[in-house]
Amino acid sequence: MDKEPALSSLFVTGKFRAPSDVKALKAKGDDKKAGDEETYAPTSALEAARDMLLTWRELWEANPQLLASVFRFLNVVWEHAFEHMAVLQPLRSDGDFWDQIVSAACTEVGPAPDYEIIECTVFDEVARSNHHEAIAMHAYRTLVRSFALRIVSLDIGIHIQLNGSEPYTKKGESYLRILPQLKSQDELTELLAEASPSSFAPQLHDSITEHMKRHFPGLTLQQLELLEPVTEREYGDSFVFSPTLLRSRLHAYPRDDGMDEPADLVEKELLSINLNLSLAHSQTALAEAWETFLRQVTPYLRSDDTVRPILLSIAATLSYDLAAEQRSGDMMATIHGTRLSLLLSILELAWFSSRDKARDVQSFLEVVQNLLGIKTNEAQSPARSFLGNFLFLSTEPFCRPYTLLQSNLEA
Repeated sequence: MDKEPALSSLFVTGKFRAPSDVKALKAKGDDKKAGDEETYAPTSALEAARDMLLTWRELWEANPQLLASVFRFLNVVWEHAFEHMAVLQPLRSDGDFWDQIVSAACTEVGPAPDYEIIECTVFDEVARSNHHEAIAMHAYRTLVRSFALRIVSLDIGIHIQLNGSEPYTKKGESYLRILPQLKSQDELTELLAEASPSSFAPQLHDSITEHMKRHFPGLTLQQLELLEPVTEREYGDSFVFSPTLLRSRLHAYPRDDGMDEPADLVEKELLSINLNLSLAHSQTALAEAWETFLRQVTPYLRSDDTVRPILLSIAATLSYDLAAEQRSGDMMATIHGTRLSLLLSILELAWFSSRDKARDVQSFLEVVQNLLGIKTNEAQSPARSFLGNFLFLSTEPFCRPYTLLQSNLEA
């Protein structure tokens, strides 16, 4: 749908016309036929998605993977909203619709489940861990929240393009429905506290690499990586690396009583990595969605004295966590950059005010102090990121958001 305009129209409107049909209809000028076409309302994918939103809480509990697909579809539709504005406008002004979207974006998912594999079973040559279902459910619910927030962001952007962003302009339903959460200290703090952490555990990769070198020379994680795009994979035991391919490769190594335990260990470690990356991927998607959202609402909230102290307090906490980061590696650098970008979007929204209170000043000073810790962090060194970017040694440098943070705080 994202790449095929004809299919996009079919899914959104439920109608598909060949160019010859359109020309014939215009040439004939048949009022009756046109009237019949207007009254004909076939079921479209958009209508089906709208109907499923009516029971989204049931899907949240029973089948969050299906719910994530529904929200992904709606996200793509809103990305192409100007192509289908006549069809989308009733939804855009529907308060009940936005209540459902906002509720999904703000529903708590709870703490991340454990991803360390204790036991696993094999059925039809496919390994299944004891944590697969819990991790998959949690990751898909987190992904639902990220898509829901992106839909709100896209709609706010559409409204701003159509109506402007001046304080006196009428706000869209999407913004008005999420505004109470933004002005509640408890809710906004909780929402951003859930968006900022990452469960990524690089030590799992180090451990399996060491065990492969020791017991299965020639076998590497890269050989087991799936080729499908990330959007086509399923969260859980087989998210990034193939357990089935691992079992097949292990057949090439001689096995005796002494080799059974290392093989089982490597298999459990691979499953743990897949579960951990499922969590990390969905958490990163949520952090990126919040960064985009905060930048989108900046014209509305920058001068809001209710939201500013909440955001400064959140920024102080997030910057403290970033300064204390001890995980290293390229993927962690990517995650670190996402979290820095989130911090930057928070600070840009909460920037200068002529009515600062003592607690606001204290939070700001904490951010400045924590920025020094981020600057001198050994595990995620900005200096190494600058150097890696200059020498093309780092594939995912985070120097840009750090530079913007530093320049803003020094301004």
